[in-house]
Amino acid sequence: MIRFKIKRATSEDVKRLVELSMRLADEQSAMDSLYKPGRDRAKELQTSLKKAVANPRYLVLVAQCKGSIVGCVSGRIEKARKGVQVSKVGYIGGLYVVPSFRRQGIGTNLVRLALKWLKKKGIKVVETYADERNVASLKALKKSGFAEWQKLMLVRFKD
Repeated sequence: MIRFKIKRATSEDVKRLVELSMRLADEQSAMDSLYKPGRDRAKELQTSLKKAVANPRYLVLVAQCKGSIVGCVSGRIEKARKGVQVSKVGYIGGLYVVPSFRRQGIGTNLVRLALKWLKKKGIKVVETYADERNVASLKALKKSGFAEWQKLMLVRFKD
């Protein structure tokens, strides 16, 4: 088992966070062409991550191994959708661990700490999204306590 440290991301981490987020986008687009590849999202990711790191309603965590960032996750608090019995909901997203560091507990610990932060903020319900073909992600999320609640469905019209 490798040794790693998890900390809250700072503005100095944004460049590396963008790199990891672009890798995540590339992995997603390899699964399904509906996802934009990382190079098409670089500017958007730079802007959103810079804002998230500075926003107290957001938590961006990074996992470091020997001083290098090898994983990340973000959590945020939003107003709940209409029709549910809570006023605020937590979201976890952007979970990514560099492939050579996977299956070492990094992703599980990132999610655990993000959930802990949301619970401390008074959140009773936390949502996340995962592609149903990403079996490893689904397994890790279930291990962290997530369960299917609804299924997002879509129609793709042909040109």
